[in-house]
Amino acid sequence: MAKNFFDLLGYSSDELADTMPEKIVQAFHDNGKDGVRVLMYEEMAKRLQAPLHIHSCNEDGVPNAEPDVYGTEQPGEPVKLIRENTDLYRRHGDPISSPERSPE
Repeated sequence: MAKNFFDLLGYSSDELADTMPEKIVQAFHDNGKDGVRVLMYEEMAKRLQAPLHIHSCNEDGVPNAEPDVYGTEQPGEPVKLIRENTDLYRRHGDPISSPERSPE
């Protein structure tokens, strides 16, 4: 089942944001919402001590074959996620969310 990025990984977005407000403001100023998203991916990779492999979906909801990789320097096994078109995430291999269901 698809979830919010932080809920899926078991972290609080508020707690993470409170630890680096200046970095978030700078990322938003430099690259908008996408800049903040990349900053969050990199920070989560550090906290998980594992690279994040994020597969975005195309307009048909099919995950791209090649992931965007964040935290390549991290030593752990990659955490593989799929970012659905609804901006919710699921672990690679979990079933796709039904479009008619509302996210929880």
